[in-house]
Amino acid sequence: MSISVQNLTKRYGQQVAVDQLSFTAHKGEILGFLGPNGAGKSTSLRMIAGLLKPDSGRVFYGDLDIWEQPQEARRFMGYLPETNPLYLDMYVREALSFYARIHQVSRDTVEQTIEKLGLPWEAHKRIRHLSKGYRQRVGLGIAILHDPSILILDEPVSGLDPNQLADIRKLIRNMATDRTIVFSSHILSEVEQICDRLLIIHRGELKALDSLRSLQAQQDGRQIIVAELEPRISFDQIMEIDSLEHYEPVGENKIRLVARSGRDMRRDLYLWTKAHNVTLLESRVEHTSMASLFEKLTQ
Repeated sequence: MSISVQNLTKRYGQQVAVDQLSFTAHKGEILGFLGPNGAGKSTSLRMIAGLLKPDSGRVFYGDLDIWEQPQEARRFMGYLPETNPLYLDMYVREALSFYARIHQVSRDTVEQTIEKLGLPWEAHKRIRHLSKGYRQRVGLGIAILHDPSILILDEPVSGLDPNQLADIRKLIRNMATDRTIVFSSHILSEVEQICDRLLIIHRGELKALDSLRSLQAQQDGRQIIVAELEPRISFDQIMEIDSLEHYEPVGENKIRLVARSGRDMRRDLYLWTKAHNVTLLESRVEHTSMASLFEKLTQ
């Protein structure tokens, strides 16, 4: 089941928190939802989850308008908010059973969820005695108990250690096979590893929506190749390459090559090294980093 967001807008007095936001997320996809603090991420996700009514715009789960058919639409959605709202004095199994009764799902489903999220050894503990990582697992368990087609996860990996990050990352990727997932995080490396496409919002406005590779290509503009050559040469010789605009030495035998606009320099570089009896020890295309891309789009 897809999510379709159409011209979503929310104002608080004179401040526009979200401004005409539109996008579609598809089944089997993890859409990364990014933006700096105060960009309107959580406000957007709360509206998409049906918890905050927009001033204008519409949200559809498949063909269901979530504001015209709220009860039916919410059966298809699971939501993990940024502040994981758990009853700390409940035991893990007790909490999951409580929400299972709300969703009218079976006790067997509770046990399957406990197993799926790696909670069997924690199920007898009070939630207040769990680590941040296991609390996040419980929150995820509550979100998926009723087997929703859509998952909205607001900062699900915040505050986790590297081992916990790896576990939650694996869980989210496994859940994406037959669901639509919207995933918000400040940890850019996690977004890069987990998400299929990125949506970047800034000051309530959509700034970018595409795959990381496509966004990097759009921002890079020109091809950049870092090459390591042997034997040592006079780098000025390399200006013979027709598709090369300029170069920058980055080490004794290493050089960064910037291509002319719209040119692919890889074949020209290979032919040049062959003609000059130079060994190409390393050649890699350099892309804009996730952090640099985020900075460019949110300045």
